[in-house]
Amino acid sequence: MSFYRAGVHSIGFLAALALPALYSQEEPRGLSNARNNYERDFVRSLQIIQDKYVRALEQHKRTMTREGDISGALEAEKETILSKRWATVPLRPGQRKMTNPKLDQLLTSYEKAVLTEIPPVINRYESELLRLKETLTRSGDLQASVLVDKELKKVRARTSLPTEAAAKLHFSKYSKKEFEEWLYRNRFEFSGEISGRATVLFEDGIAKYDSDSARSTVEYEYRLVSNRSVEIGHDIDKGFIMTLADDLHSGTFRSIKNTYTLRIFPLITIGDSAN
Repeated sequence: MSFYRAGVHSIGFLAALALPALYSQEEPRGLSNARNNYERDFVRSLQIIQDKYVRALEQHKRTMTREGDISGALEAEKETILSKRWATVPLRPGQRKMTNPKLDQLLTSYEKAVLTEIPPVINRYESELLRLKETLTRSGDLQASVLVDKELKKVRARTSLPTEAAAKLHFSKYSKKEFEEWLYRNRFEFSGEISGRATVLFEDGIAKYDSDSARSTVEYEYRLVSNRSVEIGHDIDKGFIMTLADDLHSGTFRSIKNTYTLRIFPLITIGDSAN
């Protein structure tokens, strides 16, 4: 089913993706700008395809649910969640298969469309890296040139794509309702001096808190304070505030005494069973 034809021709100049500095020098501003340009170009090139894939998956889920195909509906739901995180973008064709034949046919069509759009983005990026490397070398900035050369080798190896940047852009648009739904699809961890490793899960309308020092899981009521903040427990001496960044890729857990950095782990990942 080849219903994809994005018709999107990316514009703009691409440049080097910034890497951790190999030397003590600060990253050249041109590299930071280039990274942003590359990420925007990537998102712009694939956004229509991603949106069409999500809509098709949602339609399949509704149809399968109506027809009583529960396993198919669950598989479509899982793939929808992954696609919204841009976790479904392939590096090469045929790396994944769906159990349901209709969904597998949809996946094949989606991957074909994506893999048609990606090469021009990478080629523009590679060309700009070469120009940037030559400019830096001619100006005598050999350290920065080495950084660009290393990134150029990574690009040619085709080992990664800027899907995280796309996911951050997607999550930044989440409403308060979508934020609450997102809470249920992730596990949150932090490390405290007294509690040790602590975990928070949202299930069945409550927040479940567990830690190395706790004898058992403690269940709290919770309420959304904003579209990026959750109050867990209402006791002023025992309540907590969990605050997430706009892009939902980082956050903090605040108790009455301390604030801790959150680690966020999706509950649904590539390779998990749909059931």
